[in-house]
Amino acid sequence: MAKKKNLVYIKEYKRSRANNHKFVLLVVFFVACLLAGYFFSLSSFFAIDTIKVEGNQQVSDERVIALSGIEKGRNIFKINEQELSQWLKIEPLLAGATVSRKLPGTLIIKVEEREATAIIATGRAFIWLDQQRMVISRFVKMDSFDVPLLTGLSDFDNSVMPGTYVKNESVDQAIVLLKQMTDEMRSQISEVNVADPQKIIIYTKDGVEVRLGDGEDFEEKYILYTAIIADRTTNGDIRQIAYIDVAVLDKPVISYN
Repeated sequence: MAKKKNLVYIKEYKRSRANNHKFVLLVVFFVACLLAGYFFSLSSFFAIDTIKVEGNQQVSDERVIALSGIEKGRNIFKINEQELSQWLKIEPLLAGATVSRKLPGTLIIKVEEREATAIIATGRAFIWLDQQRMVISRFVKMDSFDVPLLTGLSDFDNSVMPGTYVKNESVDQAIVLLKQMTDEMRSQISEVNVADPQKIIIYTKDGVEVRLGDGEDFEEKYILYTAIIADRTTNGDIRQIAYIDVAVLDKPVISYN
């Protein structure tokens, strides 16, 4: 009886040892595969041979690639997205970037560009601002522009350069107003005058002066004054309008020349 028990024990021991041996072999095989994959990923097979740039309209492909510091031949897995994004922000027109890979050797840089929300004419230059009040461009001369011109600014620093943020209460008031607008709304406005924050005045591209008051509830005021302009365009001549006052929503005023 004891002999049979010993045989059973020996068989179970051998079976357990065989299973352990298989497990060790599997672990070794798995580690070997990981190491092989790791070293293969660092091989020249994954060297960058093509760099594509997407999402850019204002900054050229060449400028983006140059700022990224990435060169062909570099391993595609060694690109640090966060570091690349920081380098690209040297260009004020770029807000950041993401990276994707098309193996084995194509790197795609998708950039996010800053968009101008307003322009300031200083007398020396035209300064382009985005919604975060960053100066994204500065031009000595401009023939035309498609975003509102900010006027009536007090204590404005004319020396601000691209890449810096504007700190000015009048600009803050204007940006708060512009953030309430859709792209379509902004496209219809040529000028925003914030000389008096409680009596903000905008000028449409049709040349109509609109008095907004403090600039709150812009969407409702926009619906009101555009309806008035549409009516005057259909039934009269908008050139006869001196101004439209929608500071008090339920008491709009139309003054004629």
